[in-house]
Amino acid sequence: MNVAIGTHHRPSDPLGVVAVLSGVAGFVSTFVLWLYQMRPTSAMGSWLASELAVDRLHEDLIVLAALCGTVAIVGAVLSSFGGPARSSTVAAILLGATALTYPVLAWQGVVGMPVTPPFSP
Repeated sequence: MNVAIGTHHRPSDPLGVVAVLSGVAGFVSTFVLWLYQMRPTSAMGSWLASELAVDRLHEDLIVLAALCGTVAIVGAVLSSFGGPARSSTVAAILLGATALTYPVLAWQGVVGMPVTPPFSP
């Protein structure tokens, strides 16, 4: 063993870190879109509508979530080529896949603007 005392080899994974951060950004965008989709009149939904202007930035948030989710998945796959898969690879793939849920469904026409009850009292 020719390892100096007090040193340790710690492989870094900068691409994995970028993939995870991109996945987190995509996940947050998708979370905001799903929250506004399901409960637009709730306290959080109205705050999102007024402060973040989700209704005006709806398409931009969809594109942001799609780009961040794609970058997370591609970055995780490329990161895993360098050696055994790390936890950052798994986290980035899960976050990226979750981030892509709303954009894919929105582009297929399954989800759109906020859900409104069929009839109001």
